[in-house]
Amino acid sequence: MNQTTSGWINYYGISNMKSFIKDIQQWLHHRLRQLIWKRWKLVRTKYKMLRKYGINHEDAMKLANTRKGYW
Repeated sequence: MNQTTSGWINYYGISNMKSFIKDIQQWLHHRLRQLIWKRWKLVRTKYKMLRKYGINHEDAMKLANTRKGYW
């Protein structure tokens, strides 16, 4: 990822690439979080993985049982 963005910056020169890369990076992180959330299909898997990453019980239950979409 860093190699690709560095290549873009070198190819296009220093113009407005810094703000463009920042926007693309934010979108890419959001998309990666969505793909990970989609991979955890079951509520119990979502709960278990959230607990593994340090989310407390109550918040993990709320997030795992949400009916909102991936995005």
